[in-house]
Amino acid sequence: MKKGFWRTFESVLAVIVLVFFMLLIGARYTVPGEGKDMSRTGYDILRGMDVRGELRSYVVNNQTGELESDIIIPGHSHAVQICGPDGCYGKEAGGTNVWVSAYIISGESEYDPHEVKLLIW
Repeated sequence: MKKGFWRTFESVLAVIVLVFFMLLIGARYTVPGEGKDMSRTGYDILRGMDVRGELRSYVVNNQTGELESDIIIPGHSHAVQICGPDGCYGKEAGGTNVWVSAYIISGESEYDPHEVKLLIW
């Protein structure tokens, strides 16, 4: 009688350990992780370019291709749009989940406001 009880107890304990282990491992794949907010990263990139004096000439001259090629975001694709009083220039986002970072400049040597949008997906 004692021998059967201990074998049953051992089997139940093994099942409990296995279920706990499977839940612990499976939770990593079933619980969605929080992604990094790339809109803040994009703003920091645009601000850094402005502080270094690289951004304004691209924006005032509507050079979206050159500006886009100077921006490197590892692991993500991106596009740049420059919007001014006469409309927006640049590419559209190529993804479905898109972060948008906007940066406004007043011009280079005279008042000529533009908005730079960095689209990251």
